[in-house]
Amino acid sequence: MKRIFMLKGMLVMVCLVILMCCDGPDYGPVYVRVKSFTWDGTLYKAQYDGLGKLVKLKASGRDITFMYDESGKLYKATTRNTGEAVPLRVYEFAHGIFGIKEIRTFVRHDFSDGLLHLETIDKANYLTATKLSSLLQQEVTDDGDTITVGFELDRKFMYAVDNVARIYVEPAFNEYTASAYDTKVNPFMMMAASVGNPAFFPIGRFVNFPVVEFNIPLVTVFSRNNPLKAKYEIVGAPSITSNQTFTNTYSPEGLVTKIVWSSASSPTESRTFKFDYETAKRW
Repeated sequence: MKRIFMLKGMLVMVCLVILMCCDGPDYGPVYVRVKSFTWDGTLYKAQYDGLGKLVKLKASGRDITFMYDESGKLYKATTRNTGEAVPLRVYEFAHGIFGIKEIRTFVRHDFSDGLLHLETIDKANYLTATKLSSLLQQEVTDDGDTITVGFELDRKFMYAVDNVARIYVEPAFNEYTASAYDTKVNPFMMMAASVGNPAFFPIGRFVNFPVVEFNIPLVTVFSRNNPLKAKYEIVGAPSITSNQTFTNTYSPEGLVTKIVWSSASSPTESRTFKFDYETAKRW
């Protein structure tokens, strides 16, 4: 009997030692996420909630804020200068089965009334939860009663495994192809996962030439890895062709720390994106 009590006592002591040695709850494996992001020369520092969702990209004098509904889905994002009542941009999101199916972008018109106006509507169709079949991009005007489409492109997607190989429109007008990728994780896909939309990061304008504020290259935002070479061309007009390069810098761990986009047709035009990273534990 004494031996049984001694064994019980030893078991209790072992349990206490284990509990005392633990430094807190373990919420799962460590993962890497974007800590900061430089976009158009502005450094944004990422802020996450307790569940790991991106809630803010905070810069000096400007914030991009992400808002989620009670089910954890992203329903709105705003870009706002510090101290200003009206945001620069507002993004409103509608979700489908696989992810965000529609983005309505409202832009502040400082040249007229200083108010927000609906400027673009993007409609995404999915192949899978991580790939699109098409993206309808519309430039619109809204008079309060009627939304009028002024111009639109219905972009079709073709993939090589998990990366965009070709984006084109029908009837044939222009196309954007990528011929080489690295094998490293795309930081834009990290941010996409952090807002719960694994197919793409839904902030900004997705374009062939990312030469103005809040632009991201099309082949970058929709690919798992990082593009190295791409080409834009007007179908039937071989003289209107732009070979593009993406010069990437990597950390010792193989993470992309800088992307420099440039176009041979516009040697003076380039765009630089920078990234820094941190580790966190999954809940």
